[in-house]
Amino acid sequence: MYPAQPPTPHTVTVQTASVVRQLSTREQGLVRALARGLSNRQIAEELHLSEQTVKNQLTGVYQKVGIRGRLQLAVYAMRNDLV
Repeated sequence: MYPAQPPTPHTVTVQTASVVRQLSTREQGLVRALARGLSNRQIAEELHLSEQTVKNQLTGVYQKVGIRGRLQLAVYAMRNDLV
């Protein structure tokens, strides 16, 4: 077997754009609010959601994007022009 080739910058950009398109408008709003430094409670108040809904939806975003937490998601948002 040949070793896997590392992704090219173009491949990474296409994959990232694909993931961003998978996020719903609400999920993108959550990501933007999180990247601005808001807590789950503040995000819930701003978007008129329950705090538990915010937690659940952020967990779904983490899984879609393939990251583990708030800081990584904030960095992801900045790198992909979601902020």
